[in-house]
Order: sequence, then C-alpha cells, then structure tokens
Amino acid sequence: MLGGASKIIMLSQRKSIFLLPISLVFAFMLVGCIAADGSDAATNGYDPVIEVKPNSALMDQPVQIVLSNFNPGENVTIQARMRYTSNEVWESWATFSVDQNGQIEVGSQIPLTGTYHDIDGMGLFWSMEERRDIDASFSRAPLDPINIEFIAKNDDATLAIAQIERLLVDPKVVRQPVRENGLIGTLFLPSADETEYPVIIVLSESVDSIGESKAALFASHGYATLALYYFRGTPHPGDLLNVSVEYFGDAIAWLQAHDSIDGEKIGIVGASRGGELALLLGSFYSDIKAVVAYVPSGVVFQGIDSKSWESQPAWLYKGAPIPYIPFAFGDFQIHITEQTLNVAPIAYAHLYRDSYHKVDAIDDVTIPVENIQGPVLLISGRDDQMWPSALLSELVIERLRNRNHPYSYQHLSYDGAGHGIFPPYWPTTKNQYYQLSTGQLITIGGNARDDAFACVDSWDSVLEFFDSNLMDKQ
Repeated sequence: MLGGASKIIMLSQRKSIFLLPISLVFAFMLVGCIAADGSDAATNGYDPVIEVKPNSALMDQPVQIVLSNFNPGENVTIQARMRYTSNEVWESWATFSVDQNGQIEVGSQIPLTGTYHDIDGMGLFWSMEERRDIDASFSRAPLDPINIEFIAKNDDATLAIAQIERLLVDPKVVRQPVRENGLIGTLFLPSADETEYPVIIVLSESVDSIGESKAALFASHGYATLALYYFRGTPHPGDLLNVSVEYFGDAIAWLQAHDSIDGEKIGIVGASRGGELALLLGSFYSDIKAVVAYVPSGVVFQGIDSKSWESQPAWLYKGAPIPYIPFAFGDFQIHITEQTLNVAPIAYAHLYRDSYHKVDAIDDVTIPVENIQGPVLLISGRDDQMWPSALLSELVIERLRNRNHPYSYQHLSYDGAGHGIFPPYWPTTKNQYYQLSTGQLITIGGNARDDAFACVDSWDSVLEFFDSNLMDKQ
C-alpha cells in the first residue's frame, strides 16, 4: 500500500493483546512448576502448583500462568521477582480469588489488588517495580537469560513456587564483535548456516552504549543485525557530538561485502536521537530500504555535551555540521527553577518544544525524509516528556505526504505513553531518572500501563513491517 497516515492509539482500543486464549490453559500441565516444601495441600489432596507455559522463551513472547489445586474461594497472592544485576531486583504482585475449580488463570481474571489492576496475562511482567537489593555473589553477562521466580502465598504461608527463564537472544544466534574498517559494533547472525540474511542496522538511544539487546532480539527473529557504537567512546566523540555520517556509510559498505548479508535488503531502526539518526541516514543512503524510528524527530537538534550547553552539532557530513536547531534556554530555565523548588522532575520536552518553535528557517534543519528509498514506520508517545516525539514525528508524515512519497509510511502515536517504548514484557514502571551529569531528576513521561500497551502493540507492527519489506512476507 502506497501513501500513509498517522494513527492515534488509545489503550481502550486494544484487543486481548496481553492475553492467550483460555482454551490453551488445559494444555499447560505440570510445566515449569514445583510445590513449595511444607505447603498445605488443597482440599483435593494434591499439592498447589504454579504452571507456566512456556517456561523458557524469548523476552518478547507472552506466557500463560495458571495456579491449580488451591482451596476454592480463598485469596492467593502471586509474586514475581526478577534479579537483573547484583544490586537491582524487580518485583510485582497480584492477589486473586481462587475459582470453584481450585484455579487461578492469571490471563483471564481481574486482580483484587496488586501492582496492576486489569485482566492482563503479562501484567506481572510489565508492572514490576525496581528495588535495591545487594547480592554480591550474583553475576550475569548482558545477554544471559534472566530468571523470574513466581511465589504463591496465602497470608505469610508460601504455597507454591515456580521459576522460568526469559531469553534475550535465541541460542542459535551467532554474536561477532566488529572492530574493523574503523567500525565499532556487534554483528548478530540468526545462525551459523551459510546463507544470506536481510540485515537491520540497530542504532542505540542517546543514553545507551550500543543497543545489543534489541539487535540480538531482531536476530532471534531471523535478521542479521549490526549494533553500531557511535558515541561515548574512542575513537568517536565522548558525547553526542560531531558524529560523521560517513561512518554509517562505511558500515553499509562493510555489510554489503559480508558473505552472510543480503546487501539488497538493508533496514535501519533507532530510538530517540537514534531515531533522528535513522531518518537522517535513510535520507542519505539509498541502500537503506526500510526505516523504523521510535520516539524520533523529523528535525535535527544540536548535539549533547554532558559538560556544557554550548551549541554544537550532533552530525557532520564531509566534515561540515549538518544544520541543526540550537537550544533556547529562556523558558526552560524557568521550568527548571519551578521544578527544583517543588522537588519535581524536569521535563526536557519543554526545551525541545521551545527551541523548535523559535527557529525561523525550519526547512534548513528538517530532515529530507522524502529521499528515503523505502517505507517508513514511526512510533511515538503522546505524553513523551523527553522531547515531543508525537509532534516531531508528525512533521515527517506531513513532509512525506506533501512530497508524494512513493512508498508506504505510518505513524503510530500512543495516547498516554511516554519516551520509553521498546520491545514488550519488560518493566515499564520507571519513568523518572537522575541525570548523571547534573544530578537532576528528569521525567520521560508516560505511565506503566499505557507504556506497556505501546510496547506490545508497536513491536508487533515493527516485526510485521520488517517482515513485509525485508523478508518478502505478505
């Protein structure tokens, strides 16, 4: 389909996106479950169990959780606990009433209370809240599986325990560090098979280092991926400053010469400033045939220097700065003062919005997205407080429409969602952070429930987009 449109998506429009069919419940028998030692048996004489299916799956795959052999009518609380680092634990919980068959089907029952409040089979995942808990003996590499423990309790008594693992990458995926031709990054191949794969260049956000987890997940869905390191490191700038566009052209040429890459099927995905960059690179390089930009901007802003607010370029082409919008600090300084006095988080969206509206020659700083030689998919949150990604994405749609872009384009804008839209079933409860360079508390907007919906719905659309445009799946 040629042409495109913007679509505002509200949580009330969702179908059963977090749920699995209840008919599948009866297929999940004694998988990934154990009874806690010393727990009281239910009235049917069997020990209570927590059944989870599948008990090992990629992180973007939903699971079914069923509690069986409990006393009908009693209230049971199920807790979920995930240790991510040696000092970081995430936890959630929900209390349910056991049905007349002695079961709790998490995907089809409303919690009586808990960290989420609707029927949602994956609510225990996205509603996890961070808690500091030190375990010096714990160690895991960034792409190692993550274990999640489920505990069923009645008052203080533990009735059953189950543990599952969430995979950040399919075991068949091959990871290859890249340190050649001036490139710094990681190449992921879906398998060691001697075949050519379509490839997705994965650009990290401006707060991330390399974006390996997202690249590994795309590789688990059949794509070769190249996660590129382009800031905060040697030989590249210490912050998001003076990054050469030609660096990415070198990456494209390197991919096209690789035996495992189909050089005719190159896509790109980026988020935040990486989303801005994905659109920019798509407009520069005709070899890029599909562009996905999460919470992006259709105009170029100044670079980010953690030590100074001095106006400096983020991107260079042939050694010269690509025209950009400098920050306008007047009203934003008032916002910082007000928020500091009220002990409230700072929203950088004010800075970016004010700076955008104060630019006279807007065409000079607008990305020429009509030059992109393929379809475009944009994803934004309408409550984005890092920068106004819904507004900045709509600029792209308007430009593509006004210039009769010959390929399809779409903007998915999620009501209530903020800046934190990423692959699904990861905790979405943290939308405030302390900025390392200033110590200030900042907000990225959104809320856990709406962000979680945006993550699931957009991920399905992203996979379908790449499948139809790089895999030739219709």
